[in-house]
Amino acid sequence: MKEISAKDLHAMRERGDALQLIDVREPEEAELCSIGGELIPMGEVVDRLDEVRKDMPVVLHCRSGKR
Repeated sequence: MKEISAKDLHAMRERGDALQLIDVREPEEAELCSIGGELIPMGEVVDRLDEVRKDMPVVLHCRSGKR
């Protein structure tokens, strides 16, 4: 898995690059602040793999980058 910076993500979105953005934080964290994308909490990712796109890059994000 490749790591990218917030600056890289911003540039990708500005260019209109096709990507799936997934927020892996918990719902209560996402309610405080969101940069868009889909909410799939980290503990649910394995059970919801059918929602992860296979035809484009997927970017996962959390609060700290440690999840």
